[in-house]
Order: sequence, then structure tokens, then C-alpha cells
Amino acid sequence: MTVIYAINVKNLPLADEFVKKVSKRRQEFISRVKNESAKKLCLGAGLLLAKFVGTDEQTDKKGKPFVAKGPCFSVSHSHDIAILAVSENPIGADIELMDKTDISKLAKRSMTDGEFSFIMHSADSVKEFYRLWTKKESYVKMLGIGFEKMPENTDVLNVSEYNFYTAELEEYMLSICCSSNIEEKITFFEA
Repeated sequence: MTVIYAINVKNLPLADEFVKKVSKRRQEFISRVKNESAKKLCLGAGLLLAKFVGTDEQTDKKGKPFVAKGPCFSVSHSHDIAILAVSENPIGADIELMDKTDISKLAKRSMTDGEFSFIMHSADSVKEFYRLWTKKESYVKMLGIGFEKMPENTDVLNVSEYNFYTAELEEYMLSICCSSNIEEKITFFEA
């Protein structure tokens, strides 16, 4: 079973009482980075990890985070929202704020020909672009390869061996990719 947690970091205070709950790696990042939004997203993701996975966060050779003797997980964040997807199997998660600008040039560069056509012929090309983009990101994160395989060569319209869950969360689009069943519910966490 796969579960999804989220936190809105907009009003999350950067107080020591919260920072001390996250991994040392995240504490160092928070103290080093100047951008308050980046600090809050890192803290929010760290609080989700601390609560639901653990704080002994490490990364493999390719940069994919893991917790020794813990469940599989994937973290993503965009603007004010951080998400954590947890599973007993490898998993990938992505969330993006949907920018309402013209996405045709970006879609042409980052999608396969079939995906581009699908997006341009859909009723809402912006939502369809973000639905497919977050699926791509979650898919390559689940595989643990990042974009070693270029996004325009990763066709998620034809992936059948994994499960995807895609949802709109206000002005955000999120996708989860995993080989196990995905609980179609997002639990919001308050710090």
C-alpha cells in the first residue's frame, strides 16, 4: 500500500523547535540557504520524513534518498506544498504548481511526439501538460534514474507495468508512480 502526505509550508515558522526534528542533512541545508521559501520547503519535507519515515536520511550513488531499514519513499515540493509518498516498493512522486502560461514550446521540447499531440488536442492543454510532466518525473524518480533518460524520450502514455495516481490539488498537479496499489487520498500534516 502506498500513502501520500502533504504539508503547506506557507506559514511554517523556521523555528528551532521544528528544525531540530529533521535530519542533520536538512538542518545543514536550512542553515546554509538564504532563500526563505527553499528553507521552508526543505523543513516541511523533513518534518514529513521525520514523522512518517525517519531522520536517518541518506542518498544512493545517483542521489535518490532512502532511509536504512525503512520503507521506500519519494519527496517533492513546489512553491508552498511539500509531499511525501511512502510504500513498501520503489516509488516516485512529483508535484508542480500549474503555471497558466503558454506551454506549447516547453511541451514540444520535453514530450514525445505522441504526448505532444495528446496535450495539444486536449480540452485543457495546460492541465494535460502538467499531468504528463508530473507522471514523467514520478516515473523516473521511481526507477531511480532521474532524467538520465531524457524527458522527451520517456513516454508515460504507454507505461503499463506500474500504477500511477495523478490528482489536482488546488492549483497544483501531483503524480505518484509505484508498482503497488496507491491510496487515492492525500493526508495533510500540520506542524
